[in-house]
Amino acid sequence: MEAKMEEFKYNGNESFEQNFERWFLLNCDEKKVYNEKPYKREEALTVFKNYVKDKWQEDQKKTSRS
Repeated sequence: MEAKMEEFKYNGNESFEQNFERWFLLNCDEKKVYNEKPYKREEALTVFKNYVKDKWQEDQKKTSRS
């Protein structure tokens, strides 16, 4: 019986970086389960930015206004 993997959901109450850290850990765990090589951190950040592009752009606008 295969363990159920936790599904990532972007949390608007957390920062982009906090969401990335959570996603990165979940993604690494998932890749290990499937005997895949985990992303290097820099590559993971690029993948994550594409995955949550709209939310990331919103956060960047908020940061630039501060």
